[in-house]
Amino acid sequence: MNRIFLRLAPMPMTVKGVTIPDAEGDYTVFINDALCPETRKRVIEHELAHIRQNHFSDTLTVEDAERDAG
Repeated sequence: MNRIFLRLAPMPMTVKGVTIPDAEGDYTVFINDALCPETRKRVIEHELAHIRQNHFSDTLTVEDAERDAG
């Protein structure tokens, strides 16, 4: 369905955000709730880049996905 759900969540400060795809083709983007609004916006844009670039395959390393998403 390609819907995107944004959620604030408590996370360690080493994690700014993470995107989880599901079997229906939707995505849940979790953003660290301790981040300031400006950083949250940048993290959301970064996570959306992962979705646009389809960084959810087993063949792509985390390092390559992070570099590509900017």
